[in-house]
Amino acid sequence: HEHGHGHDHGHAHARFADRFGISSFVYSRRRPFHPQRLVDRVIQNLPAKQNLALSEQLRGSADAASPFACLVRSKGFLWLSNNHLETFYWAHAGNYFEVKKHGMWWATIEKEEWPADEAKDIEAECAGEWGDRRQEIVFIGIGMDKEAMVKALDECLLADSEMEIYRNHWRTQFPNDAIRTT
Repeated sequence: HEHGHGHDHGHAHARFADRFGISSFVYSRRRPFHPQRLVDRVIQNLPAKQNLALSEQLRGSADAASPFACLVRSKGFLWLSNNHLETFYWAHAGNYFEVKKHGMWWATIEKEEWPADEAKDIEAECAGEWGDRRQEIVFIGIGMDKEAMVKALDECLLADSEMEIYRNHWRTQFPNDAIRTT
């Protein structure tokens, strides 16, 4: 923005990040999380009071040495291996954290039932055999160790052998993947 003395402040965000160590990154993968591993290795260690569908798996307090202890905010969408049809929304800000059902994955809905004005955008979100299913979470924190966070998150994904079990189970349950909503 301009305010009369010949320079703008477009670089202010970069200075703020440098000065305070605030950074962000998007974690994106096309493989489901194992819910218990996600709770044990990530959710349990968020600097927040948990309020989520997976709460029965929680144990004691967060580990201050966890790479997730530095988070200020995180939000996005989850693909959990125990629910093939629905997407989950991850919301974390300060001391608040919640995972809740958000809606159906577009891949579970017949294409002719997609909103016509959004069909191209929806199609662009789809990739491979699982359509739009994915992990997509943005993390914002102070002094984050992105490598350690990504490693912990990746360890929560289904392994290749688990992915084969997942594929066989859900292909038996929903051989065409999509279901009719009408």
